[in-house]
Amino acid sequence: MPEGAQSLWEQARPYFNIATRNANETAKALLTRAIAVDPAFAPGWGHLSYAFVRDQVYGWNGDRDHAIRTGVELAERAYSLDPKNFDNIWSRAIALLHDGQHKTAMVLYEEALKQSPDDPILLAQMSDALVCIGQGERALDQLQRACDLMSSPPEWFAWNKAFALFGLNLLDEAIAAYRNLPDLNATAAAELVSALVARDGLAAAEPEIRDLAARFAAKGEAFLDQLPLLPFAPIQEDLRRRYEDGMCVARDLLRPPKGHTPG
Repeated sequence: MPEGAQSLWEQARPYFNIATRNANETAKALLTRAIAVDPAFAPGWGHLSYAFVRDQVYGWNGDRDHAIRTGVELAERAYSLDPKNFDNIWSRAIALLHDGQHKTAMVLYEEALKQSPDDPILLAQMSDALVCIGQGERALDQLQRACDLMSSPPEWFAWNKAFALFGLNLLDEAIAAYRNLPDLNATAAAELVSALVARDGLAAAEPEIRDLAARFAAKGEAFLDQLPLLPFAPIQEDLRRRYEDGMCVARDLLRPPKGHTPG
């Protein structure tokens, strides 16, 4: 007997706590099977949307514009099938946030939070949205509440906290939090570099920037090509500039001199 859509969806969900391309592709495969089994199973479309959003965030499949367009389309499909469903509201909020539609995304996040005020994953994931609209203090409060609700929070909670501290310009605390991440991914490393340059200046930050570049080069990743985790709302123009200025000077630092041929 073939597996049902609900079962396939439940198998896919844990892979979203693993920030690797392989895990994301596994989730995609399971969710694609789920909606093939039952095209009316709305959460399958919504979570498949989230897999494409993750492609956009991490740059796992190259074309970030295609990834977020696909993510939004899938989220809208889920929402159209069942606009009152908690998972569909949340999936749409995530996709629209990453597409830069901050106001609509926040309306959806607040609606999801009303339905499930004690969902620790929602509380923690929503913190990124709050940072992007200039509500970093609330983001930290929600992260603390999320941690209090779980005996063993996933590792990405710590990254969200580092990002919230960065958004509040609490650079000492943000840098310490980034350095303490057990598995520093390329996007978090780019944020760390921006925080280091903002706090210490390029000359002081240079050794750590070069060390990070070497670490990611060994894995075949050019971490300074990372886009911001999320598009920032206009109210966070200072945060956007802090991120982009750090990335710009770090790229210039690591760019080979003219006429240099790698040997």
